[in-house]
Amino acid sequence: MVIVQVLGSWTEVHAKNKSLPKAIKVVTVTEDGGFIRAKIRIKSFPDPEKDAYVLRDGQGFKVISVDKCDDLVSISAVPETVGIVRKTADNVPDWLACKEPELTFNDFVIVPLTVSISNPELMQTEFWSKTLGATAVKFDPKLPQNIADAFAKQEYGKISIIATELERPIRAAGKVGEANFLYSIAIDAGARGVLASAGKPVDPTTTDILEYSPDNNRFELKTGVKSMVKDYQIKNLGFAADTKNLGKFTWQTMKSLPGGDDVYAPQYQLRPDAVANFDGQLLQKLRAPEL
Repeated sequence: MVIVQVLGSWTEVHAKNKSLPKAIKVVTVTEDGGFIRAKIRIKSFPDPEKDAYVLRDGQGFKVISVDKCDDLVSISAVPETVGIVRKTADNVPDWLACKEPELTFNDFVIVPLTVSISNPELMQTEFWSKTLGATAVKFDPKLPQNIADAFAKQEYGKISIIATELERPIRAAGKVGEANFLYSIAIDAGARGVLASAGKPVDPTTTDILEYSPDNNRFELKTGVKSMVKDYQIKNLGFAADTKNLGKFTWQTMKSLPGGDDVYAPQYQLRPDAVANFDGQLLQKLRAPEL
């Protein structure tokens, strides 16, 4: 079977031959029209739900292939980025009936990632035991408690280093969503550490540090916060104004923050077998506060 990927041509072909699959454009945007990357799920009665076959992927949309498109075929969109949720309610169903030629999900909400970072579960040893998995815990039984204690004590430098070390092997293993979450924890904690080290008050639940970057499909420091980090590095750490990594959380920067000088980084570098057992689904569940 030859797949025609241009939507207009695809529609024309199917008008002539109804036995061929149909191409449906699924648009995924926030309430104010911002582009969101999402995984598209499809459920054709009476079959179980599955990932839709994607013909084309673009900014804020995917074109998927369906065998048929009627009220018995339901489609859903699941955000690919931790920190973005769908604002579903009684009048906004999780699944929508298939509709040609386009279906729109415009109920996505960007949740400040600090809602997750300040979640009490991150301060619980049991949570990290489950997240890290049996392999990592067996190799280092103290690992879950060390991470939980860092969150409980608001040791921002230590949290930043731990999250950075965990992120690298997780990303290398292709677990991009979990890696991006850990990356965001690292820079969020680092920014709070800069505030604390500068003698400024730090509200652990403040949400004014990160913003969603559609280009990178993850959370990054807000421009003003990044400037604050640069100022700290220049004034407190002696960085030159033209330093290549200015504004980034280098090893020297993280070590200078609360708890950063009291962490053995290799301890948090998960081995390949431990990475395989890392349960990122538990991190995903932290992203859904009451809206």
